Amino acid sequence: MVQKLYRGHTMKKKCDRSQAVFRTAIKALSMPGKILKLPFAPEAEEFFDPLVMVLRPLLNQKATFCLTRDAQELKLGKYLRMVTGSRPSDLCHADFFVAPLGKSSGEILALKRGSLDYPEQGATVVYGVEELEGDSYAESGCRFSGPGVDGFAEPMIRGLPSKELLYIKEINQEFPLGIDVLFVDRNGFLRGLPRSTRIEVRH
Repeated sequence: MVQKLYRGHTMKKKCDRSQAVFRTAIKALSMPGKILKLPFAPEAEEFFDPLVMVLRPLLNQKATFCLTRDAQELKLGKYLRMVTGSRPSDLCHADFFVAPLGKSSGEILALKRGSLDYPEQGATVVYGVEELEGDSYAESGCRFSGPGVDGFAEPMIRGLPSKELLYIKEINQEFPLGIDVLFVDRNGFLRGLPRSTRIEVRH
């Protein structure tokens, strides 16, 4: 009986934490000018990987995902299938595209962008990056503006090639068609970039 109660309590904690992470991801997409901290502590996790923690509540049996080619040999795909029930898909039909090494090398250009009737069917991209820091246009070379941003944001996204932002800008130039993007760093910080955000990149 005690073991059953303990297992039930542990499952409830994991479920509550998963829901909290999901709400944080949604909040990040509604506030692209802000960096948010994921609501969990590394020392409390059995398997602490911020990227995985974000993906677990997003993926489910009805969703499909695809990994970048340079991450195909990682065990991430197998793990995501096991813990979420989500199915791997080809690039053009994936609901979620995962770039755990911080770059897609242009693969995201082939992702689905939704339609005028169903723009929400565009893909969501999740990047694993080194570090999300404060705003500094002089160092970052990029600027976000639009809904959810107070004036503009000049995000530092270490571990993300500037070409990736150019790809995202190209994909989202016909709003409401496009993709939504989440950046997750190694320290458990999160930043969202919805398709409605305007992007400037200094070449």
